[in-house]
Amino acid sequence: MRLSQNRTCTACSTAIQGRSDKKFCSEYCRNSYNNQQKTNEQFVRSINSLLRRNRQIIKLFLETIGPDAVVFRDDMLRRGFHFEYYTHARKDKEGQAIRFCYEYGYAPTAHGYYRLVRC
Repeated sequence: MRLSQNRTCTACSTAIQGRSDKKFCSEYCRNSYNNQQKTNEQFVRSINSLLRRNRQIIKLFLETIGPDAVVFRDDMLRRGFHFEYYTHARKDKEGQAIRFCYEYGYAPTAHGYYRLVRC
């Protein structure tokens, strides 16, 4: 005879009765837990989507204008760029911060323009 272990529900922490591999006390708890996990994943997906869009916009400008692209802020905004989302930041040789969306970066210059770069 196997001794009973004190197991608790992953979702609500109440005691579980039944099979030894059971993780949830009820279907409600199982569904609730899995829906919460999907919600967290959806948040990450939406941020990654914004980052990919930002990357694509910078890439498009660099391909169109050239490697020394300087673009007006409003032109970037019109294409759907979100300045508050970036993957990392670095400083260039002059000490100016460049924000990157993966391998493509942007740095503010004078009068609302941004210098675009690729690593």
